[in-house]
Amino acid sequence: MIVGLCSTFREGQLAADAARSLLACCERVRVFDGPIADAPAEGPKTNWGALRKEPRIIVTHGEWASDAAKRTAMLDATRRLPEPTWGVIVDGDEVLLHGEGIPALIEHHEWDARAREEVSWGATLRLVEGDGTLGLIMARVLRLD
Repeated sequence: MIVGLCSTFREGQLAADAARSLLACCERVRVFDGPIADAPAEGPKTNWGALRKEPRIIVTHGEWASDAAKRTAMLDATRRLPEPTWGVIVDGDEVLLHGEGIPALIEHHEWDARAREEVSWGATLRLVEGDGTLGLIMARVLRLD
């Protein structure tokens, strides 16, 4: 199983696009929308109603004391899923490109790790930021179980 996790707050349409981009590879997407600590309420609100007809996307609204607390809540939401469960993590100002290749990437990493008699825990991922820059990010495709 592959689950998408997305942390957002006041990123407008870009946050909805981030969540939607995860559907290319994920069976379900969990969005955690809300501020960390006393973050200012600046930026455009996201219209989550536009995704209401997409049952694979679940949006949780809240406030978290820290980025670590928010990311822990995201991980906690996946704890009862079957093994192996992989996660693809993007922030609300990022869009996943070519997500349809993620299942093959995971399969390759699992096969390679088995050949070395190890367990694969993650893979690198290229992300496009809201400003259009491309980055190679570690620990964005990882085992959640």
